[in-house]
Formats: sequence, structure tokens, C-alpha cells
Amino acid sequence: MATVALFPSVLGVRAGIYDFADRLRAVGHDVRILDYLDGRTFETYDEGMEAAKEHDDKVVLGHALKLAKDGVPPGMVVAGFSMGAAMAEHVALQMQARGAILVGGAAATRWFGDRTWPADCPVQVHHKAEDPFFEPDEAQEALASLRAGGAEVEDFAYDGAGHLFNDQGLTQEYDAAATELMMQRVIDFLEEVD
Repeated sequence: MATVALFPSVLGVRAGIYDFADRLRAVGHDVRILDYLDGRTFETYDEGMEAAKEHDDKVVLGHALKLAKDGVPPGMVVAGFSMGAAMAEHVALQMQARGAILVGGAAATRWFGDRTWPADCPVQVHHKAEDPFFEPDEAQEALASLRAGGAEVEDFAYDGAGHLFNDQGLTQEYDAAATELMMQRVIDFLEEVD
């Protein structure tokens, strides 16, 4: 089974992160939640983004990489939600990862320096078709940069609006059907890369 390094969104480790981890653990995977927010959680994106501004991007990415190096063996699968997806990408580019699961966003690799995404690190991207934080132009640039090195990249756009659609605590965004389909795709993906 796979070891999964899981990075939460700017809202912190909330129900959606625990549910995701529990579903993967239930089928035998070792999921390690890497809480770069040190236990802080937020109810709104504005609160989370304001807290994120306390540190520059390099500090946050450096903290995420240190958490991964301290707690996860090489050959892990990285997973991240929203801003955590960028952290997962950064860690995958710095450490040997077998795969990446990015939910609610992906970043173009140019944000992490002059790096090419490794061909042997397949990627799944999961997002709502009308995600206000994953705009079409940014999405296309991110997907193209992930594919540039030859990696297999699957882009799953679920109908409707919302961002963290798997978090039951976000009642305006939660989508049970999309969450179930995403989880099945993630489980299938982990079986393939394991």
C-alpha cells in the first residue's frame, strides 16, 4: 500500500481532510497529514488567506518540505487541497514521489523554479468546473506544465461550482456525489501507482 503525504488547504485540517485520510486508511494506505498550519483552522477562505499572508511563499513551502522530509519516506504519493496542492507539488519536485493527487487546484511548475515535472510521477487533478479559485487560464497553464515532462496527468472537472467540495462543513460547497466519485478515482490511482 502507498504512503500518502497529505497537505490541507488554507482552512487547515478540517473534516474534509480527516474524511479523505480515513477513506484511504480504510483500504490500507498509510496517510500522514502534514499540518503546516500547526493546528490552526479557519471557517472562511478570507480568514485562511489572511493568516497565510503572515509568511511569504518561500517560508511556507520550506516548512512543507521540512515536514515531508521529517515524516514521510521517499517514494510517497503527495496529495494536497487548494494551497496544499501547491505544497504537494513542491514536495514532489524536491523528493522522489510516485504520484500526486491535487484537489481544488494545481500550480504551474514555473512557480517552483526552473523545474520539469518528472515523467514517472503521474498526477490526478480534481476540481469543480466552476471553481472560483481555479480559473480556466491558470488551470490550463498548470496542466500543460505538469504534462511537459511526459507525466500522465488526469484532469477531473466535476459539474457545478465550489472549491473544497468534499468538506461536509462547507455546506454551500459540499457535493456528496462528486466526493464519492473523486474518492473512487483516487483509490484506483493509488492501486495503480503502488
